[in-house]
Amino acid sequence: MIARSALSVLVLILAPVASAQTTGDAVVFDDELTLWAIPAPLPLGMTWRRPGPLVRRTIINEALDLSRGIGHAGVRLSCAATSERPAAHWQGSVRATGDEFRGMIFDDKAGMGILFATVPGRLEREDELQASLDLRARRGRLTWLRMGVPSETCHALIDYVAAVDAGDVNAQYGFVRPLYQEGAGCSAFSVAFLQLAGLVEPWMREEWVFDVPIPMELIGGELNPGNPVGLGRLMTISRGWARPDEPQLHLNGWEPTFMFHSIRARTLAYDARVEQRGRATGLVLDRRDQVPSAALMDGSFFSGEPALDSEERFLTAEE
Repeated sequence: MIARSALSVLVLILAPVASAQTTGDAVVFDDELTLWAIPAPLPLGMTWRRPGPLVRRTIINEALDLSRGIGHAGVRLSCAATSERPAAHWQGSVRATGDEFRGMIFDDKAGMGILFATVPGRLEREDELQASLDLRARRGRLTWLRMGVPSETCHALIDYVAAVDAGDVNAQYGFVRPLYQEGAGCSAFSVAFLQLAGLVEPWMREEWVFDVPIPMELIGGELNPGNPVGLGRLMTISRGWARPDEPQLHLNGWEPTFMFHSIRARTLAYDARVEQRGRATGLVLDRRDQVPSAALMDGSFFSGEPALDSEERFLTAEE
């Protein structure tokens, strides 16, 4: 159960390269929002088709200490000066600060329960993200959406970053909802900028989201006491996702690897403005007429209070 159309992405990938319009001169907007998407590393990549391959690929990527082992997403803001505000710039994301997930697997035997956990996190610095962007651009394992936005949108998003930092929203890392102040994972954090700016389009929800029912038999730790799910069990999972009639916990979210393939496919398939960095390509979109959300413009930013004791908190793509 993956909440996106694999067929739609396949059609994009198979579309003729000649239909894309590559520009020689970069278009620069006065006010820009860039969303970066880095996929999980080769040769294994990432899949959400079945729990076994998902778990094994993730564990192997992390065991090999591959950088950005589950993919990554980030944001850049470049805002021109106005009569009321100076020019502003911000780039970053969120990241975990330790290896607590490892303890959950080996000591707590939480199994796939780690997907419902949060660990200490922090805002990622610009230089940390930029190093990954430069490396992935050389390898072609990076894509992006660079969007021209209204000046008031750009500066309000700078204020949103400050609110996230001041409220310690970035202090908890996991599959939770940043716009409900529950914490943030890199992809939900990055897409929240698009949500506040009114830039999330139907194709993004269709192609960037994973949506899976996780069987309780694969969940241990605090969520399912008395059901230890150790590393051996995780590495030998052969079953599919939960059936409708069996105990389960539901999880969905924004997936960086999906984002990467979706955006890259559009650089091939559409008569779009495409730009290149190294071996990587991204899309340039003019969204200067897009109306932002009321929450962004009135400075409230957040959609509601945390739902820390409810499955609702794990529906990160529901906002």
